[in-house]
Amino acid sequence: MSGTPEAAQARRALIAIAVGTALALAGDATLYAVLPAHAHLVGLQAAQLGLALSLNRWVRIGSNTPAGFLFDRFSHRRLYLAGLWLGVLPTVGYALARGPGVLLAGRVVWGLCWSLILVGAYAIILGTTTAETRGKATGAFQMAYFAGGGLGTLLGGFLTDLVGFRLALLGCALVNAVGALVATILLPETSPAPRHVEPGGLNSLLRAGVDEMSGLALWLGHRWAELRRPGALRRPGLPPLAVGAFVNFVAYFVANGVLMATLAYFLQQRWGREVALGGVVVGVSTVSGALLASRSAFSILLAPLAGRLSDRLGERRGLAATGLSLEAAGFGVLASALSLRLGGVALGVALVATGGGILAPTLTAWVADRCEGARQSTAMGVYATAADLGSAAGPLAAYALVGGVSLTAPYALSAIGALAALAVLLWACRR
Repeated sequence: MSGTPEAAQARRALIAIAVGTALALAGDATLYAVLPAHAHLVGLQAAQLGLALSLNRWVRIGSNTPAGFLFDRFSHRRLYLAGLWLGVLPTVGYALARGPGVLLAGRVVWGLCWSLILVGAYAIILGTTTAETRGKATGAFQMAYFAGGGLGTLLGGFLTDLVGFRLALLGCALVNAVGALVATILLPETSPAPRHVEPGGLNSLLRAGVDEMSGLALWLGHRWAELRRPGALRRPGLPPLAVGAFVNFVAYFVANGVLMATLAYFLQQRWGREVALGGVVVGVSTVSGALLASRSAFSILLAPLAGRLSDRLGERRGLAATGLSLEAAGFGVLASALSLRLGGVALGVALVATGGGILAPTLTAWVADRCEGARQSTAMGVYATAADLGSAAGPLAAYALVGGVSLTAPYALSAIGALAALAVLLWACRR
């Protein structure tokens, strides 16, 4: 009931994690928007940018499971707040870094903190909602998450052009601290019961990680054995999870990996430190921040609409294919001569953002529909891990191509990758 003490506690918890998580993203989002154009200030070469922007993602692939183990055994409130307060330190480190070592260390720490923040937020939602209210709470949290990332890139880019790279990041650290303070004031304890660590808890943590990796390896082994059977590739389709995981990997590789990590560098190489918009000269960090923020805006607007439309039409795969087609077209624009004009760049980013907003909810729902049963959670874990791997691998591949091939090569690769994912979705899983 909406007027019960439990409902009031759930609302307080949701507000706390929405504000805390959104504001925690300020430093990380700013780094994606401005570091590629200011890498020289922290002693980074172009080839090192891919590592700097992906290292936190590699870290959290290994830290998400231990974080879940901790939230199963300790106070939700304390762990979540620890992630928020410790997450201020990497942003301060980015601002003060005079060499790659401090910045890379900050990225490692941020990856660990983000695992506590995101896994903690979902644990808090699960602990304060019911089956009837969980969807609404999760949707509200996702909107705050996207808004935080979008506003972070917009604010960070603007502040960088206004006061400089280091002061802008110190300002973002202050934003991080405000979010942590709000959460500290509002967040109640949401753990179902006091948790105690049993003897050998560290061994249990290690076993949990080993069991998850063993389960994933076993699943991949079974799928590989199926594909090697005579005539396997001539059958009507591949396993839906294998298709969904591959498409999700590509989607996050091209959008969260390549585009998010390289757009500022691309703009700076094309136009230098400033861009002329009509009669107004705007800093390149502001432009990159605004374009990246538009991705979040498209996700907030389109994802709920695409999800509802897929429910109504019952044609999730067709909508997902539409999203992939738009992403491929967007990267094609960015890789073509149209990218020589800022309007062409904006068009390319808008197409990628529109495609991503349609693809994310429809592909996820399509995979979930086909993986119902006892192992649905395991299947969705594989699906989510594919996204993390794509996000982590994208920046590394992009900057390797920028240094060894050309400025637009990462976007050409992304267009080809999106088309390959579209072919797999339509051909390899014809059911």
